[in-house]
Amino acid sequence: TDITDSSITGISSRFAINYALSLTIVTPTGAAQWVRGTSYNVKWSSTGAVGTLTLTLKKSGMADVVLSSTENNDGTYLLQGSATNSLTAGTGYTLVLTDGSTSVTSNSFVVVNPRTISSVQTSPSACVVGQACSMSFTLGGGVSSVSLVYSGMSTGVVVSSTTSNPYAWTVPGSV
Repeated sequence: TDITDSSITGISSRFAINYALSLTIVTPTGAAQWVRGTSYNVKWSSTGAVGTLTLTLKKSGMADVVLSSTENNDGTYLLQGSATNSLTAGTGYTLVLTDGSTSVTSNSFVVVNPRTISSVQTSPSACVVGQACSMSFTLGGGVSSVSLVYSGMSTGVVVSSTTSNPYAWTVPGSV
């Protein structure tokens, strides 16, 4: 329509109005800490005609890992624990999500080793009431102190918290 003469009008051919393409990674956030061997949901939102996505894990100094190159734009991807188990613990991990024309990179996040306590051994191999006994153990994933307990005919606490390794104690007569 002519703004000075409303009797003059014209009709254009059909055309489309589309949303601008955009991708936003919802998780992981910059505060994320992934434990190796654990499954995680990667989540994103999108607008516009975003197509099939490629999801890539990046870390400086390491080869890029393409997690999926045919991901449907459904807003979620389940990263299996078997995939995270092969990661090296450290900082500076990011995820890149792209459809070839639009891409987004997550905030940097951390991968850590699982928290573990293993290989608890005693010396001598069988502790004797009233005698000294030593317990040694292997810690992993940032575990710094342990609680040691015994069980059998009775149950009790050897020590509620210790960082000493090995830990020496005398077996009480009341076990």
